[in-house]
This record gives sequence, C-alpha cells and structure tokens, in this order.
Amino acid sequence: MSDINFFDLSENPQSSCFLKILYLLFIPLAIFLAIVAGYFQIIPFKVEIHSVFLIGIIFILYLFFFTGG
Repeated sequence: MSDINFFDLSENPQSSCFLKILYLLFIPLAIFLAIVAGYFQIIPFKVEIHSVFLIGIIFILYLFFFTGG
C-alpha cells in the first residue's frame, strides 16, 4: 500500500507536483464552499454575509499568492 505524504517537501522525483497543487487548492476551496453553503442554509450553521465576504477576500488573496509564487 503506498501512502502519499502531501506535506513532505523533499525533492522526491516520484512525487507528483500536480497532486500537491490540487491538494493545496482543494482544502481552502472546500472550506469556502462550506461557508457559502452555511450562508444559504444548505448546511445547518449560521453565517452572516460579512463573513462570506471576508473569507472570500482571504481566499482570493490566497489564490493570488499561491499562483504568484
């Protein structure tokens, strides 16, 4: 059984860079979608609109610095 450690930053030629990028994009996107789903009462927790905007701005900044580096 092969275990993939996404947090291992060593220069391993067999580790896929594309999988690491997908993993680093999927987790913040999933959190943001959960916040939006909470705002629309799809999942049962109360989220105000200002929280959606703030977390959205943080997510956009994350994407900006993630793709810029």
